Order: sequence, then structure tokens, then C-alpha cells
Amino acid sequence: MTNLLPQTKLASLAKEYKYRLTTVVIFTFVVVVVLSAGFLVPSFIISNVKLAGIAVEAQKVRAVSELQNTKSTSGTILKDIKMELALLRPDASEDSVQNVIGLITKNKSSDIRIQSVSYVRSVAGTEDGKIVVSGIAKNRKSLTTLTSQIQSNSIFKNVDLPISNFAKYKDIAFSMQISGSF
Repeated sequence: MTNLLPQTKLASLAKEYKYRLTTVVIFTFVVVVVLSAGFLVPSFIISNVKLAGIAVEAQKVRAVSELQNTKSTSGTILKDIKMELALLRPDASEDSVQNVIGLITKNKSSDIRIQSVSYVRSVAGTEDGKIVVSGIAKNRKSLTTLTSQIQSNSIFKNVDLPISNFAKYKDIAFSMQISGSF
């Protein structure tokens, strides 16, 4: 096969081809390095977070070992544990959640179907505990009966059943808020 281009032109084309090929190879290498670094960044961040967590845990272990070395602090540790256990122990005067929910479900008739019960515990006597009871009542009468039976119990301070729950006559979806010292 004969080549019709002069030698100088062939040499310049070969040189340009090598430059382009070198540029593509370098560009591909840079892209691969950047992508690799991008994929390694999350691992680097996670390992740094874990390393910081391990350092904190090591510091806690050192502090605990120093506490265990001194005999006088073991008594204070026991006192702290007793205080924490006393905080976790339920008050005998408070009604348990099971008993309170049992009182609510005991009062319901077969015309009422309770779908959910949500409970927010009272905070050390500062406010009342709250229970939200949601469900479906077959008619208005069964819903008003349930409300009055719950209100008659002394542990429930307030029973709030919005008037909008009585908009329908049958198959009434209701949401009742009950508060009290539980």
C-alpha cells in the first residue's frame, strides 16, 4: 500500500496521534483516581468516627479503672446505683399502664372497636399522663356510654371527646383523649 503523504506530514500526524493518545490516557487515569478517592471518602469518614468513638470508650475505661482502684469511690458508686434503681422502680401509688388500659377496655361494649391506644407517661407529678384511644363505634349511644363510664372513674381527671366525632350516626371513627395521674 502506498502512502501519498509526505514524510514530514506523516511525522507530524504520528506526533499528534501520540499527544492525543497520551492526553486520553492521562485524562482516564485522573478520572479513575478522582472516582477512587470519591469512593474512599465515606470509608475514611466512617473510620475516623469509629476511631473517635474508640478513643472516647478508652477514656471511659481508663476513668472506670481509676475509680475501681480507689476504695472510697466504690461506696459512692453503690449509692449512685441505688439511687438510679430507686428512680427506675415504679411508685406503688401510681396505677400501672396495664391497669389503666384495662379499665378503659373493660368499660367498652361490643359496639365499640378500639384500634389504637397511645400513652404518654406523666413526668414526676408535674403533669398528668395522657392516653389517646382511637377506634370505631357503631353508634352515638355506645360512644357516649363509653365516655360517661370512663369519666365516672376517679383516676381519670379529664376525658376529651371532640364534638366532631358525633358528626356521623353510624360507624363513627373517634379519637378520645384521657388525662389523669397515671
